[in-house]
Parts: sequence; C-alpha cells; structure tokens
Amino acid sequence: MTTKDEAGRIARASGWLSQQPEDFQSELLARSSLRLYQKGETLCHVGDPHDGVYGVVRGVVRIEFSTVGNTYRIAAVKQPVFWFGQAACFRKGGFYSTITATTPVTALVLPPHEFDRLIETAAYCKAFALLSLDHLEETAQSMGHLLVGDVEHRVA
Repeated sequence: MTTKDEAGRIARASGWLSQQPEDFQSELLARSSLRLYQKGETLCHVGDPHDGVYGVVRGVVRIEFSTVGNTYRIAAVKQPVFWFGQAACFRKGGFYSTITATTPVTALVLPPHEFDRLIETAAYCKAFALLSLDHLEETAQSMGHLLVGDVEHRVA
C-alpha cells in the first residue's frame, strides 16, 4: 500500500507538480490527504460538487464526457501522475467530466478549503492556472485530431 510520503515522492517526480516551485509542492502535499479507489470506482461524476484537486499517483483512470442525450463517451485514459479538479474548485461548481478508476488507484486530494488558502498567494494561483492551461492545450490538440478530414489519418 502506498503511504502519503511515497505518494508525495511520486507526485514530485513527474507531471505538473514536479514543474512547480519547491515551496508550492511542499504546501500542496502537506495540505493533501491520501485516498484509495477500487477498480470501477468513480472519483468524480459530471455535476458532482467540487471536492478538491486530485493527483493520481498510482493506477489508471478513464475520463468520460456527457454527450447529447446524456450518453457518456471515453475521452481519455490517464496514467500517473495526472492532476484534475482545479477548474471545479476555481468555479466553485461541479465537475464537467466523470473520472473512473480502471485499476486500483491511489490519489492525493487537496480539499477545497485548502485550495482556497493556497490561491491567496499569487504564485500558487499561477501554478493552478498552469495546470488548467495544460488541460486546455491537451484539449486543443485532441480537437485538432478530430478536425482532420481524412478518416484514416484521424483514426491513426
């Protein structure tokens, strides 16, 4: 079983958090708790109230979006280290995707009240904005692939 200290080492080693200043890393990790999810368990569902920023440090999750008619479609599969939830915390609104564990998952979770405390510091707010920008850039790349006219090229 992964300990919080081990999860912190994993989170510091790669992904978004590893690219942030040391003091921010320490603050976020100190304020986070460790959560374990079983295969098939939902971390968040479309419309669920924001309950923190998640950092998946072990396991695999799938991201699904609701389409017309409330049909869910898989948009991505993510491996560690993957962070999400900051947009819902910024908006103080619901999640816009459903994220489900496809294997057992270990995640660090920063509660909303701790997120609010961290973003009072401009540099820390910038760190979360950069996470949002990473997600936006990935979405733009995905949209670019979907807009390719040649079906064979798009599927490849």
